[in-house]
Amino acid sequence: MQTDLEDITDLVEMREEVSSLVINAMKDAEEYQDSFERYSYLWTDDLQEFMKNFLIYGCVPTAEDLDTRTDDTIPKTPPTLAQFQEQIDSYEKLYEEVSKCENTKVFCGWLQCDCRPFKQALLSTIRRWSFMFKRHLSNHVTNSLADLEAFMKGARMGLTKPLKEGDYDGLVEVMGHLMKVKERQAATDNMFEPLKQTIELLKTYGEEMPEELHLKLQVRGGWAWLRPGEQGGGCGRHRQRRSRAGCDHRNQPITHNHGDTAG
Repeated sequence: MQTDLEDITDLVEMREEVSSLVINAMKDAEEYQDSFERYSYLWTDDLQEFMKNFLIYGCVPTAEDLDTRTDDTIPKTPPTLAQFQEQIDSYEKLYEEVSKCENTKVFCGWLQCDCRPFKQALLSTIRRWSFMFKRHLSNHVTNSLADLEAFMKGARMGLTKPLKEGDYDGLVEVMGHLMKVKERQAATDNMFEPLKQTIELLKTYGEEMPEELHLKLQVRGGWAWLRPGEQGGGCGRHRQRRSRAGCDHRNQPITHNHGDTAG
């Protein structure tokens, strides 16, 4: 029976035509699949490794760079806020690009592919990359202010501790607190404007920081009280010039705390 059917010319031609349609549709589908290969780094690259290298070098060395050059020969430059913005913007643009991809695709006029599951998975992956950089900046602001708040609390307690006449050990302790304040004076004086700019940048991406953090930024006045020469008013010649509010700190390297790295 099968032999008899195979001898019918019309059926043979129909089978060949169907086979040709299937082969051509599969070919078109594979080519369409290959067009997404440019996004493959999003699911093949390791997010944590990427961020680790970004925080060290201010960019991401290629695999060839890491294989052929030692750590000492690759310049280590902490990333600036502008470089963080560049990374986030690239993923925001990528998200918009993928969002415009079609939900269904028809090959050779008859084979329809539902692209929505892959499209949604790809968009979620892009969001993970973008969120990694936003979260790092958010953690940096939170940790920086928490660290300063803890330092100020300890320093204030130490500097306001009553001293009795002849209390040499107590005097040494107070001097130690003054020394610690002096050591971190420059870094702290210059941290407020960059943190404010970081918060403003996150706000442009719809990332609102808690009101508590905005209130913590007001600790600047408390920090000024701790600075050498400023307790009780202090002497003007001891006061350091503060950063101007209009200064753009986006191109200054961001100093990272131990708790900043995205987990």
